[in-house]
Amino acid sequence: MKRTRVLSIFMIICCLLLLPAAVLPVRAEADLGLEERTSVRIAFIDSGISTKHIDSSRVLQGANYIFPESDTEDRVGHGTATAGLVLGAPDLGVTGVCQSALAVPLVVVDTYPSGSVKNGGPKALCEAIYDAVDRFDCRVINISLCTTEDSAELRAAVEYAEAHGVILVAAVGNDGEDGKTYYPAAYETVIAVGSTSGDEVALFSQSGADILAEGVDLLTASNRNGALPEVVSGTSYSCALISGVCARMLATDPKRTPEDVRKDLYSEAKDLLEPGFDKRSGWGVITSYQGELILAQKSDTPAAASTGDTTPKGWWIALAVALVGMAATMLMGTPKKCVVVADLRPATGTVPFDTFVG
Repeated sequence: MKRTRVLSIFMIICCLLLLPAAVLPVRAEADLGLEERTSVRIAFIDSGISTKHIDSSRVLQGANYIFPESDTEDRVGHGTATAGLVLGAPDLGVTGVCQSALAVPLVVVDTYPSGSVKNGGPKALCEAIYDAVDRFDCRVINISLCTTEDSAELRAAVEYAEAHGVILVAAVGNDGEDGKTYYPAAYETVIAVGSTSGDEVALFSQSGADILAEGVDLLTASNRNGALPEVVSGTSYSCALISGVCARMLATDPKRTPEDVRKDLYSEAKDLLEPGFDKRSGWGVITSYQGELILAQKSDTPAAASTGDTTPKGWWIALAVALVGMAATMLMGTPKKCVVVADLRPATGTVPFDTFVG
């Protein structure tokens, strides 16, 4: 009994010490400083964003269109992976393309407590687009998902965003060169993004892209605990990189219109196939902006190489947790039973969207 009391007191003290660093709430707009109020806001219409590894000060309060009374925490992992490529994940050594941006998570895919996925479909997608413009004042909308349905409602939502000066960036899909047409990437004013693998168009990347970015074996943030970055591939992640570049363009010149951004972006592209525009590679690949590389970190790159720091910034938290575990073992003995929770994270790749592009 005495050992139990000692252990309880020890655990409480450790939790109190770790609480300020571990609890990272998503902040409302009223909590933002002047610099953050002027940062470019990117709406991530996806599965939410986890702040386990992403700086919570860069993630604003969004909305959940699947379970309106729920939060915008990412229970799937896809939204966090896309946002991580833009915002970075300092404790994992991942540098984002536009770390000054502010992310607004708009959840159109979520999970039930059982782990099964619920998808809001085109209706939720349309509602999220309108809210990104009117309610959350976003300048860029990242849509790393798609539908085969060319609906009047979705087309109207896209036109509404364009008319209000908001840039839409969408993934073309992962069904390969002869894949079916997906929306909203196929709409004229949407920046349709495909993937490269090194100096070539990735085999999974569909035709119809306006622009390409690296999309194979990229390092990004995970929605799970752990000290290693996630490794992802797909046009979803190329799409996020281009959204980050668009945000940087707006940060340097907020008066740019969507048309201005598209023109400047395409002029920065490097041809891969035919000179100028072609159906397979669009205007080419974006590897830099204004002379600065925007290539995402690849899986064969050391996680902390970008910062020069080989020690994760959250090392002391991990050490403290390990000490708690060691103390518990010494005081209470080795547990006789261990309950393992199944990993419900979907594999990287194409998930039918009317969900994600992957």
